[in-house]
Amino acid sequence: MPRLPEDEVKPGPNGVSFAVDVDLIDEKLYPDWEDPATYLLRAAYGLRNAYIENTAVIGRREFIFRLALLTLGAETLLWALALALT
Repeated sequence: MPRLPEDEVKPGPNGVSFAVDVDLIDEKLYPDWEDPATYLLRAAYGLRNAYIENTAVIGRREFIFRLALLTLGAETLLWALALALT
């Protein structure tokens, strides 16, 4: 399978590149190997769906990470205030 040059690879949200399991894709698409149009159509839709799913997962994880970071900042501020008052 030809690879794109690194400058043509488009990162996902926040610079995250998406990856898919090529063996799983090949296993699912193998029955359509004889019909190139169906094979390519299923591959394109499968990659699009994987991209959409990965984008949603990364968005949720980014939200949780930001929430944890905010909580850590508040905890650090409260510890500093407690130490300053003692």
